[in-house]
Amino acid sequence: MQALYCLKAGYILSLTDLAERLGVHRVTVHRWLKKYSIGGLSGLLKIRQSKGRPRVIPSEVIAGLSKKLSDESCEFKSYKQIAKWVENNYKISINYHTLYKQLYYRMKAKLKVPRRSSIKKDEQAAIDFKNTLDKLLKMACWLESTTPNPAKEGVKYWCQDETRIGLKTIERKRITALGVKPKGKVQWNFKAFYLYGAVAPKTEESFWLEFSHLDSLCFQIF
Repeated sequence: MQALYCLKAGYILSLTDLAERLGVHRVTVHRWLKKYSIGGLSGLLKIRQSKGRPRVIPSEVIAGLSKKLSDESCEFKSYKQIAKWVENNYKISINYHTLYKQLYYRMKAKLKVPRRSSIKKDEQAAIDFKNTLDKLLKMACWLESTTPNPAKEGVKYWCQDETRIGLKTIERKRITALGVKPKGKVQWNFKAFYLYGAVAPKTEESFWLEFSHLDSLCFQIF
C-alpha cells in the first residue's frame, strides 16, 4: 500500500528508488505491482497460504505405521527395526532421523514396558474364565443376600489367588502409539516356586501354602 501511494502521489518515479525507500528488493516491488495490475487492490491484499514442501514419508506409510503401532502385540523394539519394516513392506528407504522425528514428535510413539502375557496363554480360555467369574460373583451376591450373618450360619467367604516367586524373563521395551500399552509374550524357564494364599475378608483369617507347580494336583491339596 505504501508503494502504491508513493507512485501515485509522484514522490518516487523509479522502482529502484522505491525499493531502497521501503527497504525491500526491487524484484519484490515488481511482484507487488504485477499482482496489482492483474487482480487490482483485492488481488494485491490477498494473502497466500504456503503449502510447504511435500512430506518425505508418504501418507500410506504413515497410515500403515499408525495401524501397526496401535496394536498392543506390536514387536518393534527400536526405531531402526521400524525403518527396516518400512523398507520391506513399502520398498522405500527413509532416513533414520526423519523417521524418528515422525514417530517420536508427531505420532508420540515411545518405548514402553510391555504387559506380561504367557506364551502358552489360551485367549479363548481367558474369555471363558471371565464369563465364569461373572456367574460366580452373581452367585456370591445371592448367597450373601440369603444369609444375612454368614459367621453365625457357618458360611465363610474366602478370596484365593496364587503367585510365582523367583527369577523371570528379562522384559524388553516395545514401541507403540500414544495411549497403547504393549503386550509382551514371556516364557519363564527359571526355577521358581508358587505361593498359594486365601484370605477371609470378614473374619481376617488367612491360609498359605508353598508348592512347586501351579496345576490341578497342587490346587486340590491346597
